Amino acid sequence: ELKHELIFASEIKSLFSHPHCPRQFNWKEALSDIWLSGEAASNHKETTSFFVNIQNLDAGHYLEINLTTNERKTASYWSLQDILLRQGYHENLHPDDLIEGYRELLADSVHRCLQSDVEVGLFLSGGIDSAAVAHFAAEKQDLHTFTVLSQSTFTNEDAKYAHWLAKDLHLPNHQVLYQLGNDELLQPESYKHLLWICETPFCGPEQLYKFHLHKYAKAIRPNLKVMLTGQGSDEFNGGYSTTLSPAENPSWEGFIESVNTMEMNRLHRLQGNIFRVWEEHFGLSPINLSYLKSNDSSQADPWQSYVLTKYRDLQMYNCWHEDRIAAANHIENRVPFLDHRLVEWVCGIPDGLRKDLLWDKSVLRKSLTNELHTSYTHRPKVPFFYGKDVRYTHKMMFHLLKKNNYQLIEEAFSHSDASSIIQVEHIHAIMTYLEDDPEFTNFEFLLRLVNMGLLSKMTKETPSVQLDITSHLESITIKDWHSQEGDIASRLNISANKCEGQDILALNPGVTLLRPESDSEHCIYIAEEGFIQFIVSEEDVGAWLHILCDINGKDTLHTILDRHGVSLEEVAKYIQEAIEHNIILIKQKNLPEGAYR
Repeated sequence: ELKHELIFASEIKSLFSHPHCPRQFNWKEALSDIWLSGEAASNHKETTSFFVNIQNLDAGHYLEINLTTNERKTASYWSLQDILLRQGYHENLHPDDLIEGYRELLADSVHRCLQSDVEVGLFLSGGIDSAAVAHFAAEKQDLHTFTVLSQSTFTNEDAKYAHWLAKDLHLPNHQVLYQLGNDELLQPESYKHLLWICETPFCGPEQLYKFHLHKYAKAIRPNLKVMLTGQGSDEFNGGYSTTLSPAENPSWEGFIESVNTMEMNRLHRLQGNIFRVWEEHFGLSPINLSYLKSNDSSQADPWQSYVLTKYRDLQMYNCWHEDRIAAANHIENRVPFLDHRLVEWVCGIPDGLRKDLLWDKSVLRKSLTNELHTSYTHRPKVPFFYGKDVRYTHKMMFHLLKKNNYQLIEEAFSHSDASSIIQVEHIHAIMTYLEDDPEFTNFEFLLRLVNMGLLSKMTKETPSVQLDITSHLESITIKDWHSQEGDIASRLNISANKCEGQDILALNPGVTLLRPESDSEHCIYIAEEGFIQFIVSEEDVGAWLHILCDINGKDTLHTILDRHGVSLEEVAKYIQEAIEHNIILIKQKNLPEGAYR
């Protein structure tokens, strides 16, 4: 340990330029990280850098050094836990007062974020968070807004709502086109460049999309140096309550059940998982949560523990990568929802009012009742690129890993640091498995392992980062969404293979459906040119198995669906996958028999 030297910087890569700075990726820390591994557990440990002997200075903290004794002390000047555990805070306020107080603080926070001598822009997604920021920002100035226009944001209607909102607020809106086949954005070297900017294994399509959105904004607005975002609203306003509540109980109570489970998992970790075997016997834990908490120093209830976890996530992941991808494009991110006054206000909502004000961000939605149209305030939360079309994004990133004969995978795992930890032959086996999986299930976790290997290698080499503000993206000028919707879909290659109820489907002439000898297997084998390529199981796809077997090149899809009592919505995803894999074809309308697309 260096006793007379302090090396500090705002970025880890800057530390590596010092000869005394250790240069080793912390594999154990990364592999055991709850966020990266996807474990459903609360976590309010100190943040980590994922690099050996490099510490983060957490938000709300300062480092004090005694130059005489060389003693170091980290002290807190703002503590979220203290705010959460403050007794009697907001207890006497009526819910309407809490909502109005929230609105006033949010408006003031947005207005403060606009204070600048340079141009300010806004990332506009079409959701309630960025809609709120746009509304209050538009009260003070006209600013350019930027929206990701991709297959996912078209399908989940984010892009459409962003266009409508910008039009209502009289703000310029740039719908920036992301086409999955844009090879200029998806080269191994450019991805490594992005990973080195992010300095974390948590790097993937979200960072890729946002990095290039910043790059586009800077290219067309060279004087733009500040960007407003809606980051932080989900974490403190209950934005994930609807997604974390189980399907069988989509309610605040169901959400709290999930939060309790996350807290149990955190406490099991503290105990070294020594009690987990009892839960494995029965499928639920017979051990009382209060007993597990008796050995835990935290006084937070499960909801508060969840909020502390989200606060840690913001520091380690959300704000971490947001700051770096913005700074790499000479832009400063500003986040109105993370104003400490606003966070303190929400965290002071009494336990008895959480259900009314924190389910599905009700406090935010209700605060905007007289500010925005209900089409915006009541619009359900949709994922940025996750959802029913996430497979297209995963497919894009999967093909990035395959490029140049698996260049990124070879670089990630061929060096000694990685090969002693990761079985590269299993990585290739996983790639083979994923290539046959239309959904690319759990691909994001494979990508994080690749990121770990690449970071481990790059840490030793310290690659230089060449900043290039040239944008390879373009935007679409949209005056009226309804009249241009077909053209927009065409630009995104959506409409070409879109299947409708009146279409007639046929099997590709080279495809054969084979049934197993035993009827009890409830599956079919799909062979192409005599070789079995896919197995379709009724357990996995439900009614689609029977629809596929009934496709005959004569009946319309509606006729077949009606025969089986199935709606198009139930099987649309499987039809699209079958079209993409050339298993079925759509008959061209008004063309001779046998003409398919």
